[in-house]
Amino acid sequence: MAELQTLDHAGTSCEELAYLLLEEARLRCGALLARDAGTEEGSRIRDELSLHGLYGDLGIAGYHASARLEAGRRRQLLDQARARSRRGGVFSLRVLAEVTAAATRTVERALTVAGLLDHMHLAHIHVLSACETLEAMYALDA
Repeated sequence: MAELQTLDHAGTSCEELAYLLLEEARLRCGALLARDAGTEEGSRIRDELSLHGLYGDLGIAGYHASARLEAGRRRQLLDQARARSRRGGVFSLRVLAEVTAAATRTVERALTVAGLLDHMHLAHIHVLSACETLEAMYALDA
């Protein structure tokens, strides 16, 4: 969490931070999908279907969060998200949930910034759907 705070205080706008975290979460989700591809177990199939929906919601949320970012800045943030997604707990659903929660909080903060409401509201809808998917996945595993 200290690293997220450092990013926020290092001049990164809330929409940039939201995009970075949403992309990191999407990439972590993609890694889980790639790892589990081709398994035949019933629980893996259920999780894979949930992960596909989660991956889609995170991607759409990131798309909306980055709506006003310049292409060059978007690429820089995506490169940072790629690097972050390769660190600790690459295949951890818990780490994915933590990053998604941080992204959700950042999107919610962005809703309070004048001029960001429209596209961040759309990002918020999709990140909340991603959170619901994660909650369902945890509930089914309990």
